[in-house]
Amino acid sequence: MTAFDELIDKLKNIESDLIITLSDVINDNSDKLEDAQKNQMSLGKNIDDKNIGRLKNQGYAKRKKAAGGKAPLNIADLKNKGDFYRGIKASANKDTFTLTSTDDKKPFLIKRYSDKIFGYSDKTFKKVKDVVLVPGMITDIKKQLKL
Repeated sequence: MTAFDELIDKLKNIESDLIITLSDVINDNSDKLEDAQKNQMSLGKNIDDKNIGRLKNQGYAKRKKAAGGKAPLNIADLKNKGDFYRGIKASANKDTFTLTSTDDKKPFLIKRYSDKIFGYSDKTFKKVKDVVLVPGMITDIKKQLKL
C-alpha cells in the first residue's frame, strides 16, 4: 500500500466521522460559542437578527443605556444582573446542537420574547463558522491524518 493509498483510507474514515468531529469542535470551543450568543443578545438581536423585544419601563431602559448597554434604547438585551448570561451553555452530540441557559428565568424570558432568543443570526453564525468551527475542524482533521 502506498502512502497515497493510506491517505485515502484515512480520509474515508474522517468523512464518515465528520459529524463526530464537528461535535468535538463544538464542545471543545463551547466558551467561544457561548460568548457569540451573549454578544448577539447584548446587541438586542435574536436568531432572525431582529430586535429581541421592547422594554416597557422607560426609566430602566435609560439606566441600561447610560450604564453602557449596547442594545438600542428600549430594546431588550436580556441582561440585568448577568445570571442569564452566565447560565448560557453550548454543547453538541452527533444529533443535536444545544444553545440554552441554565438560569431559572429562562422559561419566563422564552414566554415573553419567544425561543428565538437562542440561536445565531446568519451574521453571527458566519462569524462562528469562520472563526471557530472551520478552523477547529481543519485542526482536528489534520490530527486525525497525522499531518
